[in-house]
Amino acid sequence: MTLGRRTIQSDANALRPYLGSKVGDAFAMFQALPQLRGFWPMSSIDDGFDAFDLSAQGRTLTATSLTAASFTTKNIMPYCVYDGSADFHSRADESGLDITGSLTMGCWYSPTTTPSGSSEYILTKNGAVTQFAYQLRRVQTTGYIKVEISADGTATTAAATNTSTIPVAGVWSWVVFRFDSASTLSVTVNTDKASVATAATTIFNSTASFAIGCTDPDGGGTNLMPGSVSMAFLCAAALSDSHIAELYNSTKGLFK
Repeated sequence: MTLGRRTIQSDANALRPYLGSKVGDAFAMFQALPQLRGFWPMSSIDDGFDAFDLSAQGRTLTATSLTAASFTTKNIMPYCVYDGSADFHSRADESGLDITGSLTMGCWYSPTTTPSGSSEYILTKNGAVTQFAYQLRRVQTTGYIKVEISADGTATTAAATNTSTIPVAGVWSWVVFRFDSASTLSVTVNTDKASVATAATTIFNSTASFAIGCTDPDGGGTNLMPGSVSMAFLCAAALSDSHIAELYNSTKGLFK
């Protein structure tokens, strides 16, 4: 199956002939998420290698330095490979991405390399100095997955780190960030959740672009991620543990 320049902008039923019923069913689960603000499975790509949003919100992600070779499949699952030096996708700030309350976002993620001396940013809305809202990243040296929010755009208000399940280079992991306003911030890797209590009620309303594969995309991108991403999603709601587990259990076989 060839991706890259092929465009498939449609619903889950229309995708079945291209991707198979299992993938179509998986897409339908993500498309039915509550308060879904974006869903980028990396199956629908235009001639400029921008990634179409299959949530029906129309939030296409603009490609930077990506090529046809950046898009491939694991079995029949589409994904994008980011080189860690110049590649990322981004979407300019807009109200639908300015999630200031409860939030869940995540993706299937496979790092290309062992942990480096710099953090690698997977999903972010974080810009220059005073425009930090939320981010999901791989920590330098350890490879831990960490999630963070800011209430003022500058300082980290709350952070949670999963130190027990560490993604391995070349292996797919399910990574999910969840903020339940005035309750908890958690990070899940596969079925392992780490959480912290937080009194924070809001996330800063940042003007930074949303990005996959880096932080500060408006400044050209820093802390770029060498790795692969599929089935990225963003919701303005705190999904339940059972909902997050169901998404994992229903798609894990497609990444093995």
